[in-house]
Parts: sequence; structure tokens; C-alpha cells
Amino acid sequence: MDERILKLKARAEADLDELAAIRAQTTGEDKVTAYVQVCDTSLGRHLIKSIDDATALLTKGPTEEDMERLIREEKLRRKKKQGKITDKELRRSMAELK
Repeated sequence: MDERILKLKARAEADLDELAAIRAQTTGEDKVTAYVQVCDTSLGRHLIKSIDDATALLTKGPTEEDMERLIREEKLRRKKKQGKITDKELRRSMAELK
């Protein structure tokens, strides 16, 4: 599985580099400026997310999705502590996050 993840990560990195090179050629921007501009597009953000998630999987670290789930869980715990939701609502909501 690690080999597949490495290939996917390398492909996303190559795609990002290729998009930046094409942008630099067509707009006359330097490569760094073009790279930054590409990263600020929807496609660029998706490629960066793919790279980040692949890195997280390879290093056994949390993915962006893991971090978002943890944040949602913490928000639910705070609501419970503040008395805004019941134990039953907390358990149901936590189960839905899994």
C-alpha cells in the first residue's frame, strides 16, 4: 500500500509542477509566482490536499479529515459541558462522526 500512496503523491506533485510550468509559459510569470497562483486555484488546493493526506498516511499522522473530526468532537463536548446538548444527543452525534 505504501508504494501506491507514494505513486499517488508523486503524481500529484508532478501535476502541480506541470500546471505551474504551463502557467509560467502562458502568462510570463516566474515559476515561483506561477506555482503560488496555481496553488490558489481549486485544482491546486485539491492536489495539495492529496499530497498532505498521502504524507499523513505514509507517516501514520492524522489526515485533514481526522483533524476535522477531532475538532467537531471537541465542539460537541463543549456543548455538552455548557449544557446545550444532552448525553443522548452527544452520544448520537459522536456516533454519526465515526
